[in-house]
Amino acid sequence: MMLSLVWLVWLALMPELTESNDERNKMALNNQYFQIVGAFPVLLAFLIYASGLLTFQIFTGICALICGVCYYYIGSILKERPALYINQDTVPLLRALKEVLKTRSYISMTLFRVFNQLNLALGLSFMFAYIYILGVDITTASLLYYILSTFVALIGFLLYKKLSMKKEMRTLIIWGRIIQISINTIGFFIILLPGVDILIWIFMTINSIVSGFMLFDYPVMMLVTDEDEVLNNERREGLILGTNAFFNKIAESIGPIIGTSVLLLFGFVRDAPMQLPSASIGIKFLLLIVPSIINLAGLISIYFFPLHGKVLEELHQKVIILHQEKNALYKSQTSNDFSKLNSQ
Repeated sequence: MMLSLVWLVWLALMPELTESNDERNKMALNNQYFQIVGAFPVLLAFLIYASGLLTFQIFTGICALICGVCYYYIGSILKERPALYINQDTVPLLRALKEVLKTRSYISMTLFRVFNQLNLALGLSFMFAYIYILGVDITTASLLYYILSTFVALIGFLLYKKLSMKKEMRTLIIWGRIIQISINTIGFFIILLPGVDILIWIFMTINSIVSGFMLFDYPVMMLVTDEDEVLNNERREGLILGTNAFFNKIAESIGPIIGTSVLLLFGFVRDAPMQLPSASIGIKFLLLIVPSIINLAGLISIYFFPLHGKVLEELHQKVIILHQEKNALYKSQTSNDFSKLNSQ
């Protein structure tokens, strides 16, 4: 919960920093660069935990200290924009929730991110099952998963960042989802053939690159913040992120439940040195088909996202004008306050 509070504060500031979609995409890309560094201690945690609980506790304490120092440094140098909150009324929570939840863009974006989180929870929770079909130990499987989710995923991020200069985020997400679902479905039927399990790595690598549209995960949410400000003349990033995080937490809990049910349905036996052929099929089904079903739901969700085309262009113009007006009002009030202070 404490981590979520820190995470929400950081994310809530991102849409405030710039109105440019290109700059927001750059921030998301920078996040992926730092994830390469930040995810490495998670990889080490497997080995450190095996050496003893005390060593693991010391390790996590050091990580927490480094995170705290970095967070304090960023918070101390970050320049916020108080002009965006000038004369902003305090809206009761229930009324604010009602205003946010009734917009189609928020519902579409939230469902899209929930299905993304559902897939992420599946991938992280069932790495132990994949080793039965990948032919590697848990450490090697973790290392390969780390490489796929960082360096290989970065290739996809860079590709989509370049494509975003010509195409809208929503369009790229839709086509990326379609390609991803197609590759996973085809891959599932191919790896059912005997002796071709090595091809799993090829399909996982392609899938990781194609899923680079995740670059737009936060920028899409920022558009919802912009729309809410235009409609209600208020900045409510915290509320939008907070409610979205609530639904994501539900997805995190549902993911392992779905994965466990699928494995049990195909006869998977926990901690068994060997698995039945049906269990192997179940793991492959969990690896490729279940994510495809979830991705299809995410595809349908983002398809109904209304902030694209002419609507998006008009929203961007309205946000810029609104912020110019707020900046002018803030300067005027600040100047008046300064003049009154001097006269006193």
